Amino acid sequence: MLKKMLIGFAISIAVICALIMLTNRPINAQAQTENLEVLKRLDQVLADQKAILDGIEALKQEIYIIKIRVTQQQ
Repeated sequence: MLKKMLIGFAISIAVICALIMLTNRPINAQAQTENLEVLKRLDQVLADQKAILDGIEALKQEIYIIKIRVTQQQ
């Protein structure tokens, strides 16, 4: 009797887990479209970050040149 109850409990837990996994997946086209929009925005953020880093690198080079000129004038 106890063995049958344990088997029934294990099967019910497995079914519940399977249902949870199936319902958490994005299965409609709207979710995929929203994901594409998010990815496009992330790509734009990445491009902006690269531009900022390029600007910072240019400023570092200018500061280095100024530092050399100041030390040569002293």
